[in-house]
Amino acid sequence: MTRVESQDYVVVGRVSKPFGLKGWSRITSFTDPPDNILSYRPWALARESESESNTEWDEVKDLQTKCQSGGYFARFGECRSRTQAEAITGVLIAVPRATLPIPESDEYYWFELLGTKVVNLRGQALGCVEEVFDSGAHSVLRIETDNDDVMIPLVPEITREVKPGEQILVDWELDW
Repeated sequence: MTRVESQDYVVVGRVSKPFGLKGWSRITSFTDPPDNILSYRPWALARESESESNTEWDEVKDLQTKCQSGGYFARFGECRSRTQAEAITGVLIAVPRATLPIPESDEYYWFELLGTKVVNLRGQALGCVEEVFDSGAHSVLRIETDNDDVMIPLVPEITREVKPGEQILVDWELDW
């Protein structure tokens, strides 16, 4: 494995529990659709750290992946037994930012929204995006404010304009 800079990588999944006896692991995909994770290369692995900028990624040289019974699985070059697969349970999976497809003009990656300032239609700054997550019905922006966290649905009726890294304009009030 080769060590690489963290800012060049985007987390796309996590190594889950071992699968079988020959070093395979279940994979949890963070991509949409989930099977996109299988098409990205190369993969890099790292343990989760407090600061993403301090994460040291190890690029995987020998990787096998498969989809079986609706699940996603991988075997990494050095893993040839269940015990070795257990040792990497919980490790994050990332891919080089440059390998991701360029989104359409009205699309963006969630990671591009992190840290983006959120402003309502009256020009009030609500805060910056701390997290984006899927609620099941739609995506949600979590904005950290001085008093509390604010959750704003990421839907066209509320999210009027999105400029990743710059500003997100929303039809939302501070007291909602």
